[in-house]
Amino acid sequence: MIHQGKWIWLANRQADKNFYASFRKTFQMDQVPDKAVLSLAADSNFSIWINGIRIPGSQFSDYAQSKTYSSLPVTHALRSGRNTIAILVHFIGEEFATYTAGRPGLIAALYAGDSLLCATDDSWKARQDTAFASGPVSKVSIQLGYTFLYDARREEPWQTPDYRDDHWPDAVLCPAGYWQSLRQRPVEQLTELPPPGVRAAQAGYLLRTQEYSTPAESCFHDLMRPVFWQDLTTAAGDPNSFDLFSETLQDNRHFTAHATLPENAPENGYYLITDLGKEQVGFLKISLDAAEGTVVDIAHGEHLLDGRVRCSIGGRNFADRYICKEGINDFLYPLRRIGARFVELHVTQAARPPRWGYAGIIPVEYPLPELPPFRSSDRLHDKLHDVAVDTLKACMHEHYEDCPWREQALYAYDSRNQILYGYYLWGNDKFAAASLDLLGKGLREDGQIAITAPRAPELSIPVFTFVWIAELWEHYWHSGDLSLFTAHRGTVQTILEKALARQAAHGLYAAPSGSNVWNFCEWVDSLDRCDAALQAPYNLYLYEALTAAANLSEAAGIRNDWRQRAAALGCAIEEFFWDGAKGCYATLWENGTLQKYHEHIQTLMLFHELVPAEKQQTVLQNLWSGKLTGLSFSALPYLPGAVMARNEDCRRQCSEKISSLFEPLILQNATSLWETPGGGNAFRYAGSLCHAWSSLPAYFNMRYILGITPQAPGFRKVEIKPWCGRLYHAEGQVQTPHGRITVRWDRKDDGIAVEVRAPEEVEIVFAAHPEFPVRKAFCNGQEV
Repeated sequence: MIHQGKWIWLANRQADKNFYASFRKTFQMDQVPDKAVLSLAADSNFSIWINGIRIPGSQFSDYAQSKTYSSLPVTHALRSGRNTIAILVHFIGEEFATYTAGRPGLIAALYAGDSLLCATDDSWKARQDTAFASGPVSKVSIQLGYTFLYDARREEPWQTPDYRDDHWPDAVLCPAGYWQSLRQRPVEQLTELPPPGVRAAQAGYLLRTQEYSTPAESCFHDLMRPVFWQDLTTAAGDPNSFDLFSETLQDNRHFTAHATLPENAPENGYYLITDLGKEQVGFLKISLDAAEGTVVDIAHGEHLLDGRVRCSIGGRNFADRYICKEGINDFLYPLRRIGARFVELHVTQAARPPRWGYAGIIPVEYPLPELPPFRSSDRLHDKLHDVAVDTLKACMHEHYEDCPWREQALYAYDSRNQILYGYYLWGNDKFAAASLDLLGKGLREDGQIAITAPRAPELSIPVFTFVWIAELWEHYWHSGDLSLFTAHRGTVQTILEKALARQAAHGLYAAPSGSNVWNFCEWVDSLDRCDAALQAPYNLYLYEALTAAANLSEAAGIRNDWRQRAAALGCAIEEFFWDGAKGCYATLWENGTLQKYHEHIQTLMLFHELVPAEKQQTVLQNLWSGKLTGLSFSALPYLPGAVMARNEDCRRQCSEKISSLFEPLILQNATSLWETPGGGNAFRYAGSLCHAWSSLPAYFNMRYILGITPQAPGFRKVEIKPWCGRLYHAEGQVQTPHGRITVRWDRKDDGIAVEVRAPEEVEIVFAAHPEFPVRKAFCNGQEV
């Protein structure tokens, strides 16, 4: 039905970047239908009102010429007689890591069943939005696009049905032929949650000595003097304040009092920092009572390590600007998500003190099946699991994303971890497929995939390209669906053919080089930029890609020589990089010698079963010795796969390593898991405290503690092999393509008793580790 609409825009505005356009259409309707749906698409994002009622929804992150449309239920907003649709579109128009530049446009159709009620054409009204600043403004980052500048003094109630738009120009039809396809968005719309109550973590007065080039820089340089919240509110003496001593702000249009600036004080402004309670992702929302022309800079961040939000760091600008109208200012920005624990308002040019109403977000989440949480005999263990799950949720919206504060970008390596963990929680097959499809569409001519998707392919990470192929195999293994591989089989072949053409000495392959290639592997020494001509990481990940492609081909009945090529490469890696004097595998060959030794390389060698039996014990001893450069959070999923099936000591060492890395974060009251052990001070003080490639503990609990392991594609056959570690009880559920599998076990001195509930079509087999024998096992109420 959406194809009955036409792409429209504003005349002579096709080249404008960071452009805000307002669209309106009024139409008549005799009666409200039982079910009405509005389908629409835009470059780049949209916000909708029908008869003044905001309709939640957003544009899927797609490629410029291959657009997707959203279908939103709108029956509740319609009425008999005159109706008005109002749509705000933000056109970005510039390349970012989360967006690939296209042409501005909007297409929409409102229908009930097969009846078209309204559709975009040149009878719609369209103009530049009057309140948002279009054109050059500061950028949040190279990933997240532009900040916003909103001047409430210039706003008009154009979203309401009674507004007169006679003076607006008509929209114009966009040139034909640009959009090559238009299909339904592949994932569900995000769910908007009620704004949480926020705590006033800090408030007081500020001194702004000058305006800097961005609002974020101005906030960063402001001098801030905190004052106790009670002193600020009681000094104001406002008898109408809803609760002078309350430090909690609700989105309920109640406003606190605020003391005026002390006489002869050097300060010239006010500030407020609110605490959302935990890391959350959503749309900025503020409410305050202020004088006309008051400037409010809205910063956000994940911590207060500096006593304030770290809003200006390394050229990034985590602050937007809002200019107040007189009186109540209630503002929501639904066109860009923020990830934050804290929201910070800096108020300047205020003719009177502001009265705080709210400073927080409307949280948004991807709709997921409700499952009982993993629970065990250890409360710290359970808390870590819950935080890992919350971190994973905070990094999945339109697609999987790395960190919601700093980037929100879809990377292959990051998403590989996230998708794998999700299989053992929600069975996120459909959502995973959408992310993998986006990545596969970023293929470059050199056989590399663009570093993120959707974006222009100016940079790639070769190892991430190989990992994408491994993701396709894992998707088939956990979903039982080969269609993703079928759709991208040509891409897989191109990647491998290009890689195998770069032959080097000793049966190895050379990594590509150049300004558009980043040979990154892991955020540790020598693996963050690994440009050696002969290197183990590139070849090991090529080995993994060849093996995954061989597995997929065999499942699809396709013959090729990828398994043979993988076997030859595996032998070459083992022979060339083995250092007998060190008793482990080197990472690089430079200047005629083997150099650098990483836990990452030993783990991959063990994971892929490339270590000969006579060398395995020596490699394991080195792996646990602490003498090698350690694994960071990103590569950790390989570790349990490499060692948990070996022996009791390996299982204990693996579990202790995971605990030692993550439990200290929980003991520091972390509400999400960090990108690296360096926390907020990593990456020159731009480290993220919420990064779901670190959600390994949730996966470890389901895959190893409960022991739920698919033995056939799509969980058709599942092994239950619990590992207890220090626990005496554990229980949890996994969502599979066939339904939920529930596992509960209790540990006694003579072994463990296991209870399993599973769909009838799933074959359940039981196994046991020697140190934790199974004394009783039940499946669907029957002892086995």
